[in-house]
Amino acid sequence: MWNLIKNITIGFVAVCLLVTCKDDDTVDETTDKDWEKVKIAVVLPMKNISSGDNRTFEWVKQNIQMANSHISPEYEFYDEDKEDINALAGALARRSDITAVIGCFRSVNTVVLAKECAKTHKPMFTFSTSEELSRAYGQRGFLWGLAESDITQSELLLIKASNYGAKKVSLLSSNDIYGKTFSDWFAFQAVELGLTVDYVENFQI
Repeated sequence: MWNLIKNITIGFVAVCLLVTCKDDDTVDETTDKDWEKVKIAVVLPMKNISSGDNRTFEWVKQNIQMANSHISPEYEFYDEDKEDINALAGALARRSDITAVIGCFRSVNTVVLAKECAKTHKPMFTFSTSEELSRAYGQRGFLWGLAESDITQSELLLIKASNYGAKKVSLLSSNDIYGKTFSDWFAFQAVELGLTVDYVENFQI
């Protein structure tokens, strides 16, 4: 999952350039004092972040600064496993000093964060790209998906299974909005690919 962080760069550059309107026709004599700090909140399970992931975050910051030398990006990290997501989501969405939010890893938390960010049109980048989330907020202009939708993921998994010679398939999915899309589409997609479906089961998370 964490390799997907690298896909944030282009989106962040676009957002940061939009919020830092400076005249680039003048000679750039930027000093440290001239930099505009841009805070990006990160809401993910901190126990899963490795030293390699931290290097990726630094790489993203460097790319933003290369795109606009007036920007000094800063991260605020929040542990998704320990925070009160309802309270945190509302606070981050309302804070004027937070330019964008990355989060969350779990779909149930992503829904909460998206609902609050929609109220203030806070740019949000998420790994949890459920179809339900896309339908609800996809046209609002604030939500950026960093992975294929769950419908696409379901189809890709079935195509891979078919290519490896599978004839029968079963599905075990979570009972949240992310898993629901798999449950709704899995059997249909499998039949379309000529596969036989044995079982479709959901588990409680």
